[in-house]
Amino acid sequence: MEENINLLTDWVTDKIFDVDGIEKIVSSHCRLFCDVERFEDESEPMVNVGRGFFYTNGYDGSELRKPNEDLKELVRRDFYLKHHELFYDKVKKRLDKYGVCHIVDCHSLYQQEIIR
Repeated sequence: MEENINLLTDWVTDKIFDVDGIEKIVSSHCRLFCDVERFEDESEPMVNVGRGFFYTNGYDGSELRKPNEDLKELVRRDFYLKHHELFYDKVKKRLDKYGVCHIVDCHSLYQQEIIR
């Protein structure tokens, strides 16, 4: 599990991309818990390898957690959908105010030497 967390976590993106005057949305959870950047339904290609919005498998195919439809629905409702509601709300407000909204999706890479 630890290797998956280390390799699949976007470390300190909230600090790396902390720019004055730029509004940002930072996920409160690691993507292994809820990957808000995946499609919600079965059209997500990564569902086939256990890495839709609700991960059951790690980067190497190892099992992270057993499939659990009740937990998956709770994560979808309480985390995935809430993130997207906030995202859509912020985009709509910017569009209403300025007529344009630029979205920049920021990630970081795992650097073992730095994290230690």
